Amino acid sequence: MKDTKVGRKKSDSKKNLKATKKMGKDPNKPKRPPTAYFVFLEEFREKYKRDNPNNKLASQVAKACGVKWKSMSDQDKAPYVAKAAQKKALYDSSLEEYRKKQEGGVASGSPEVSEVGLEESVGESASDVYSAVNFL
Repeated sequence: MKDTKVGRKKSDSKKNLKATKKMGKDPNKPKRPPTAYFVFLEEFREKYKRDNPNNKLASQVAKACGVKWKSMSDQDKAPYVAKAAQKKALYDSSLEEYRKKQEGGVASGSPEVSEVGLEESVGESASDVYSAVNFL
């Protein structure tokens, strides 16, 4: 006879594998900056909505924006590239700060605890409670 596992499907093992690999996003991590095209898209969307108030389809707005972006010269795109570079620089600095905080031991998503306020509300030593919270 063949050795077979009863009651277990191949799909069960795949689901478990996916569940263990996927990690949640950190809400404190800075959001990636937009590219020059998306900076242009923000402005174009506003203009397009003013010029075409009856159009409610996002696909038509995106299509018109793509056509306009492709027809623009590098000179016309320069202000959007500059704005995107500024946003990228801000992102890089905020990401560096975020990484320093992560290396410093502040857990992602955990609120910072004020030791003075904690002592008053709990009546115990704030450092004892704080260490117990970090232990969990």
